[in-house]
Amino acid sequence: MSVIDAGSFAVRCGSIGEATSSMSLAPFSYNGMSNDNEEDSVLLHHRSRWTASSRRYTWNQLLTDPRVDVERSVPLWTTESIQNHLPEHVEQLSYIASKALGFRSADPLMLVLQEAWHERLERVSALASALLEGEITSALYFARPSVCIALSQGKPTAVVVDCGHSQTTAAVVCDGYVARRSIITAPVAGSAVTSTLLHHISLPYERTLSSRCLDASAAHPKRIALARFFAMQEVKEVWAVVGGGVDGGKGASGGVSAPTEPAMQRFFAPDGAELHLSDDATRSGLDVARLRDSCFDQLFRESTHAPGEHAQSIHIPKTILKVRRNVDIEMRAATLPHILGGGTSQAPRFAARVTAELKTLDSQYFKAPPPIVASANSAWKGASMSAESSAFMPLWITKAELAEEGTSVLRRKLCY
Repeated sequence: MSVIDAGSFAVRCGSIGEATSSMSLAPFSYNGMSNDNEEDSVLLHHRSRWTASSRRYTWNQLLTDPRVDVERSVPLWTTESIQNHLPEHVEQLSYIASKALGFRSADPLMLVLQEAWHERLERVSALASALLEGEITSALYFARPSVCIALSQGKPTAVVVDCGHSQTTAAVVCDGYVARRSIITAPVAGSAVTSTLLHHISLPYERTLSSRCLDASAAHPKRIALARFFAMQEVKEVWAVVGGGVDGGKGASGGVSAPTEPAMQRFFAPDGAELHLSDDATRSGLDVARLRDSCFDQLFRESTHAPGEHAQSIHIPKTILKVRRNVDIEMRAATLPHILGGGTSQAPRFAARVTAELKTLDSQYFKAPPPIVASANSAWKGASMSAESSAFMPLWITKAELAEEGTSVLRRKLCY
């Protein structure tokens, strides 16, 4: 039985019952075949627009393998992608379950979908029908990441903030189910922070690009753009910190002090090339310390639609307060544990700033316990733990049930 966490930055895959996923793929569909045998290519094209023999890559392989036609790549697992590219999603899931993980079509499939997908029943229904009618799996279940993150921490009831790559979701999980009225989703998360950093640091990362593209000067512009964005993603993960709003350097970890020097003066690309980021940025007239502390600011400020604004914003502490106000007063009065999940929440001092601003905005958080920071793999882990339980058996959705009940079976078992 397979578990797949379909994120917009990484698709984590593995077997039910394991503590960590066994592989991670880039969320793209692309034809990696060479056209050496034109006849075979035509036959395969008639069988499927995106052939079943197309290779699957990690991010590094995607950006360095010359056989990948990046121009024909289709981003998967975004909010809007399933509407126009359903076959590509099904084909990737088929490859992962049967080829990568080696499961049979008779085995169930647990799929963790982003919270925004669950608010579009027609798209979830179309995906379920395609997977079951295509005999990709015999039974399936679509899990909510908020619930999976809470269960991975042993907290069936909690306020969960999932700040990932393409969206931020805050919700109250009550006894293993999401309180529907509490869900707030914003299309601002780690990718917006990465884009902001790339926008402000206009330095020539050609040596970094050379590690992503075999020949950066001759590569397609789309490949270069992907490489530049991914290189900046790596820079953000090891260079940037969450600044401002930290009460005396003390936060969720009990005593986090702001570093006086950049955590990384030099960035080593995978090909061994060395970039002196701080020195180069200083020579370009940038305030390095301020830049490192400010690139996460759009996750802690009010939304604005001013002309020329580089990206939308979300104020995560105020979003948490709004989520609590959307639930019953009895739950509001309870001291609920707070869990921060998603890859963006792993940033240094992220939890500290959330805690400090919550205490400033609402006095009831003065004595509240610090939030729990879940790992980036926690949604996958929670789904794996849930599917392994014998009590989960009645929740699997089969082809016969979908044919008999239609979308009502999704409402009943997925609590829509």
